[in-house]
Amino acid sequence: IQMGEAFSSLFLDKELLAKVPPPEAATVFERFSELMPPGETGSIIAQNLAEHLVASDIFARADELFQYQLDQKLTGPAAFVTATRLAAIRLIDRRPDEALAAIDQASGILQGLPAKERVPSRYEELAMLRSSAYAQKGRSDQALDILRELEKTPEVNRLRADIAWKASYWDDAAEAIHDVILDEKISLTRPLEKKHSDLILQYVVALNLANDRIRLANARERYTQAMNQTDKARIFEVITRPRQSAVLADRATLESIVSEVDMFSDFLESYKEAAKVPE
Repeated sequence: IQMGEAFSSLFLDKELLAKVPPPEAATVFERFSELMPPGETGSIIAQNLAEHLVASDIFARADELFQYQLDQKLTGPAAFVTATRLAAIRLIDRRPDEALAAIDQASGILQGLPAKERVPSRYEELAMLRSSAYAQKGRSDQALDILRELEKTPEVNRLRADIAWKASYWDDAAEAIHDVILDEKISLTRPLEKKHSDLILQYVVALNLANDRIRLANARERYTQAMNQTDKARIFEVITRPRQSAVLADRATLESIVSEVDMFSDFLESYKEAAKVPE
């Protein structure tokens, strides 16, 4: 009895579990699996371990635990949340085909929920995950088509920008990044935060690569004073200068920025944060 209580206590107490390295926690779970209590308590234990593994990028074992819970244990809203988390984990792990299978499973679960549970935000979440999966498969046009059907929320705008940027669709990227800038409500009367100066720089890079000289000139006029107070001042000046003053190094500068920027990874990364699945 004491062994069973100790096993359950370890995995039910998230603060205690957090002190155990994830590989060791998984080893304990597997070695003493016969101590797993039945019913809801067992489901919570498996869920807590899966979240602990995800937080440390141990995706394969977490995937197995989440999938087992879906196939054998969970129903209702808890099953939907777990299926969407499973899809996101597979996307973080760069497995878009398996992610699409989890998205389809989540969609089927959602259709079976009561009307009060089929809220728009859940359909939007599935659409964004599906868009991300298509983008990973190199189907950027389909990915962006999905997002164009959604309301332009900050989360949707960031994902649009990310997909268009990585696909080198510079017109689409510039439009989406401009929407993100508007979402951020950037003040030009105070020193720019680093994330905002980076965002403005990415915007003018996209405009330059899209060869949109008019909007680039407008951006130069609007943001030069604020950008001059940042460590991006020189790069901003080079990227936005009139064509007749351009130098051959400009293209190399642009390509360097494009290759280094990982624009908006927070959409998927947020799924790594542990969250209790609703009952």
